[in-house]
Amino acid sequence: MIIQVADSGVFIPSFNCNNKLPPSDQIRVHYKRVGLKEKARYLVKPDPQFNYDADGKVVGGNITMRFDRKPVIDGMVTKIENCDWEDGDGEHAITNARELLAAPVEFDELVDEVAEHLRKQLERKIDEKN
Repeated sequence: MIIQVADSGVFIPSFNCNNKLPPSDQIRVHYKRVGLKEKARYLVKPDPQFNYDADGKVVGGNITMRFDRKPVIDGMVTKIENCDWEDGDGEHAITNARELLAAPVEFDELVDEVAEHLRKQLERKIDEKN
Protein backbone atom coordinates (compact mmCIF):
# COMPACT_ATOMS: atom_id res chain seq x y z
CA MET A 1 0.00 0.00 0.00
CA ILE A 2 1.28 3.47 -0.86
CA ILE A 3 -0.03 6.44 1.08
CA GLN A 4 0.31 9.83 -0.57
CA VAL A 5 1.57 12.57 1.76
CA ALA A 6 2.28 16.21 1.08
CA ASP A 7 5.70 17.64 1.92
CA SER A 8 4.21 20.98 2.90
CA GLY A 9 1.05 23.02 3.15
CA VAL A 10 -0.22 26.59 3.09
CA PHE A 11 -2.71 27.97 5.60
CA ILE A 12 -4.80 31.11 5.01
CA PRO A 13 -5.88 32.37 8.47
CA SER A 14 -9.20 34.12 9.03
CA PHE A 15 -7.47 36.51 11.49
CA ASN A 16 -8.63 40.12 10.98
CA CYS A 17 -10.79 39.06 7.96
CA ASN A 18 -7.62 37.99 6.15
CA ASN A 19 -9.44 35.22 4.28
CA LYS A 20 -11.80 37.80 2.70
CA LEU A 21 -8.95 39.82 1.15
CA PRO A 22 -7.83 39.37 -2.47
CA PRO A 23 -5.48 36.36 -2.67
CA SER A 24 -2.48 38.57 -3.44
CA ASP A 25 -2.97 40.43 -0.11
CA GLN A 26 -3.76 37.48 2.16
CA ILE A 27 -1.45 36.35 4.94
CA ARG A 28 -0.17 32.91 3.94
CA VAL A 29 1.52 30.63 6.44
CA HIS A 30 3.67 27.92 4.86
CA TYR A 31 4.42 24.84 6.94
CA LYS A 32 6.23 21.55 6.53
CA ARG A 33 5.17 17.98 7.14
CA VAL A 34 6.78 16.42 10.17
CA GLY A 35 7.39 12.87 11.31
CA LEU A 36 6.16 10.92 14.29
CA LYS A 37 9.19 11.90 16.38
CA GLU A 38 8.40 15.61 16.01
CA LYS A 39 4.69 14.99 16.57
CA ALA A 40 5.46 13.45 19.95
CA ARG A 41 7.41 16.58 20.93
CA TYR A 42 4.73 19.01 19.76
CA LEU A 43 1.64 17.30 21.18
CA VAL A 44 1.63 16.81 24.93
CA LYS A 45 -0.20 13.75 26.19
CA PRO A 46 -2.76 14.07 29.00
CA ASP A 47 -1.43 13.81 32.55
CA PRO A 48 -4.07 11.98 34.62
CA GLN A 49 -3.92 12.26 38.40
CA PHE A 50 -6.33 10.27 40.54
CA ASN A 51 -7.17 10.39 44.25
CA TYR A 52 -7.77 7.18 46.17
CA ASP A 53 -9.46 6.43 49.46
CA ALA A 54 -8.01 4.18 52.17
CA ASP A 55 -9.41 1.10 50.41
CA GLY A 56 -7.71 2.01 47.13
CA LYS A 57 -10.87 3.07 45.32
CA VAL A 58 -10.79 6.09 43.05
CA VAL A 59 -12.56 9.03 44.70
CA GLY A 60 -11.75 11.73 42.18
CA GLY A 61 -9.00 13.21 40.14
CA ASN A 62 -8.18 15.45 37.25
CA ILE A 63 -6.50 15.40 33.89
CA THR A 64 -4.12 18.15 32.90
CA MET A 65 -4.06 18.97 29.18
CA ARG A 66 -1.90 21.67 27.75
CA PHE A 67 -0.86 22.62 24.27
CA ASP A 68 2.20 24.82 23.92
CA ARG A 69 1.93 26.71 20.66
CA LYS A 70 5.59 27.80 20.50
CA PRO A 71 7.21 24.41 19.70
CA VAL A 72 4.72 23.54 16.97
CA ILE A 73 5.05 26.96 15.31
CA ASP A 74 8.85 26.93 15.63
CA GLY A 75 9.06 23.42 14.24
CA MET A 76 6.58 23.55 11.40
CA VAL A 77 6.26 27.11 10.04
CA THR A 78 8.70 27.67 7.19
CA LYS A 79 7.58 31.01 5.76
CA ILE A 80 4.96 33.72 6.26
CA GLU A 81 3.83 36.02 3.46
CA ASN A 82 1.98 39.37 3.52
CA CYS A 83 2.10 39.84 7.29
CA ASP A 84 3.29 43.31 8.33
CA TRP A 85 2.75 45.79 11.13
CA GLU A 86 3.62 49.41 11.69
CA ASP A 87 4.55 51.48 14.73
CA GLY A 88 6.47 54.69 15.44
CA ASP A 89 9.67 53.06 14.20
CA GLY A 90 8.17 52.22 10.80
CA GLU A 91 6.98 49.06 9.10
CA HIS A 92 7.98 45.58 10.22
CA ALA A 93 7.52 42.36 8.27
CA ILE A 94 6.72 39.00 9.83
CA THR A 95 8.28 36.42 7.52
CA ASN A 96 9.04 33.44 9.76
CA ALA A 97 8.10 31.66 12.98
CA ARG A 98 10.60 33.56 15.13
CA GLU A 99 9.23 36.93 14.02
CA LEU A 100 5.63 35.79 14.50
CA LEU A 101 6.30 34.66 18.06
CA ALA A 102 8.07 37.97 18.80
CA ALA A 103 5.29 40.11 17.25
CA PRO A 104 3.20 42.60 19.26
CA VAL A 105 0.32 41.31 21.38
CA GLU A 106 -2.14 42.28 18.63
CA PHE A 107 -0.99 39.13 16.80
CA ASP A 108 -1.88 36.77 19.67
CA GLU A 109 -5.09 35.66 17.97
CA LEU A 110 -3.15 34.91 14.76
CA VAL A 111 -0.61 32.83 16.70
CA ASP A 112 -3.46 30.88 18.32
CA GLU A 113 -5.13 30.28 14.97
CA VAL A 114 -1.93 29.09 13.29
CA ALA A 115 -1.05 26.82 16.22
CA GLU A 116 -4.55 25.32 16.23
CA HIS A 117 -4.39 24.63 12.49
CA LEU A 118 -1.00 22.95 12.87
CA ARG A 119 -2.27 20.90 15.83
CA LYS A 120 -5.16 19.68 13.68
CA GLN A 121 -2.69 18.72 10.94
CA LEU A 122 -0.70 16.68 13.46
CA GLU A 123 -3.83 14.91 14.71
CA ARG A 124 -5.32 14.30 11.26
CA LYS A 125 -6.09 10.68 10.36
CA ILE A 126 -5.91 9.26 6.86
CA ASP A 127 -9.11 8.50 5.01
CA GLU A 128 -9.58 4.73 5.03
CA LYS A 129 -12.16 4.76 2.21
CA ASN A 130 -9.61 4.00 -0.51
